[in-house]
Amino acid sequence: MSKIRYITVFIILAFSVVAAEGKDSLYYESPTYRVTVEAKPAYNMATHGIYNGYNAAGKKIKTGTSFHLKYSFESPDNSTNGKRYPGSYQGIGAAVNTFYSHKITGTPVSLYIFQGMRLAGLSSSLTIGYEWNLGLSTWWERNEAVGSRNNIYINAGIPFIWRITPEWEFSFGPEYTHFSNGDTCYPNGGANTIGFRLGVSKVCNSSANETAGRHLFSREEELICRPVKDRMLYDLMVYGGWRAKRTLSDMSLCIINKPFGLAGTSINPLYKCNRYFRFGPALDITYDSSANIEDIVFDKETGTVSSWSRPELWKQVAAGVSIRGELNSAYFAINLGVGYNILKSGKDMKGLYTVYNLKVRLTDLAYLNIGYRLSSLNYTHNLMFGIGFRL
Repeated sequence: MSKIRYITVFIILAFSVVAAEGKDSLYYESPTYRVTVEAKPAYNMATHGIYNGYNAAGKKIKTGTSFHLKYSFESPDNSTNGKRYPGSYQGIGAAVNTFYSHKITGTPVSLYIFQGMRLAGLSSSLTIGYEWNLGLSTWWERNEAVGSRNNIYINAGIPFIWRITPEWEFSFGPEYTHFSNGDTCYPNGGANTIGFRLGVSKVCNSSANETAGRHLFSREEELICRPVKDRMLYDLMVYGGWRAKRTLSDMSLCIINKPFGLAGTSINPLYKCNRYFRFGPALDITYDSSANIEDIVFDKETGTVSSWSRPELWKQVAAGVSIRGELNSAYFAINLGVGYNILKSGKDMKGLYTVYNLKVRLTDLAYLNIGYRLSSLNYTHNLMFGIGFRL
């Protein structure tokens, strides 16, 4: 899959994060910012046989470690975002990942954006929160589990943050990491790890934030007294993407490592429960040029597909209805949903699907979207790169 596409997306996301910091610095006092160094030992969940010793070296790959360098900022208390989302932080990071098996897995390097929030204060100096990372990992070694040198990096964790002094913090906690190419090519077994973070942060301009350690929901919600019509949002999102194709032909598994184009749109009314959480239904329309392809000619000797034909356009379009929930923060929103295709044709468009979207706010009326769609709830289907508008 093309590294240029992913690098372009990452640069846009990183620029949006840096621009957001500049906006806060322009209108308010300087944000609190942190430089963090982390080490993360991890257990490899061995979701593919290659990790259990079925490889050229006969070596089991059960552990790994990653080393991270991160920069983040937190809006000052007197800013709009500081008042609405106390304890929220965001930034960019880089990591080196090793599974101690360079010839089999490579030693991938990751670049990512991240966002987190301190949810509750356990004491005057200890808080608990959440953090997610999203980015690109590269320099993988192709093998039976990982079919591309470039993969998406996804991480989520529950960090405990201990403020040792106003200038220094120590963080620790469990987390989960997933590497995948999103079915842009095969194989796509990816890698999945459960790890534990150990980090040290240098805090600068810490006086700008005096609310660290307070409970997230300690502030009165201004939405309670608003009428229902004022609590509604209407999101329109359009996206594109590509994927490889695997199907059965004469009881043989056929893999076509060719990029098939995808496109779609969703209309999603959202009801604001409070400043953090929204939910509502969505109408999802999808076009998949790999769906229901016909007349597949598969050569069993070479294991390749030499030709195929596409059906009528309406057999590659589906319309579904989903229910969405959205977690909102200062500059990002995580939108999750489960749906069912009610208008479809052929086996490739049937069944349930799930969607995972990250919205990156550009303005009050527009956002970038990076998403992941799964079919039948647990099979990866395609990545989604798009733009959305708030009507």
